[in-house]
Amino acid sequence: MMLASQVKDKAPTKRDLEIEDDNMLNSLKNQGLLEGALIAVKWDVLDKEAGLTSEVWFKGKIKNFLGFEIHLLNSKVFKELCKPLVPERFATFSLDYEELDEFPACTKKIGFTENGKMFDLEEKEYLSWIFQSELNNVQTSDPEVSISDLIKEQELLDEEFGCVHDEGLSAFKMLPHEKQISLALGYREFADYVKDKLREIQAKKGSEHVFTGKEIQDLLADLLAKKEQDIF
Repeated sequence: MMLASQVKDKAPTKRDLEIEDDNMLNSLKNQGLLEGALIAVKWDVLDKEAGLTSEVWFKGKIKNFLGFEIHLLNSKVFKELCKPLVPERFATFSLDYEELDEFPACTKKIGFTENGKMFDLEEKEYLSWIFQSELNNVQTSDPEVSISDLIKEQELLDEEFGCVHDEGLSAFKMLPHEKQISLALGYREFADYVKDKLREIQAKKGSEHVFTGKEIQDLLADLLAKKEQDIF
């Protein structure tokens, strides 16, 4: 007679693994993930000139089933949380990506978990995917712009066209003294308002929060609205 603990710790037989494999493949097939399925995969693409990152959907076709693999995930999240490596089992396929703009057609090795999560086995990261028939329902998002992105973009413009700050300061010095004082006071009020609003956002979202371009645009739109109402 075997104890329950002994049954629990018993190594799976070859037949057990075959059943597990069949169940996983059937689950993926029920989700439409078959050889020949047309999918689109979302990648973050960096525009090196502008220094901005945007989301791009790359079309591809699932080709050959390559077998099952187990990988120990070693993501930054697990490292930060001091958790051990986590084993994940994948049904692996080759995926033929179509050519898109400057990106040539290529073949990648990908894996799917039983619930349909996709993992790029070369880049070692999970990726979002949809069927190509669903692409029309996807709203393309604007590139996420942070303060550092804006600073880098401004530095590139300064290198090409000259420093905006220096040009502005030269023009400021040519103004009448009273006008200089008026502009300086207005700028101080503007800077204090922006700093206070940024502190409010940081207090809500934490000290590590990276401000986005949209947050700055919303802040300036609010500032202009108050200016028109003579509140600011």
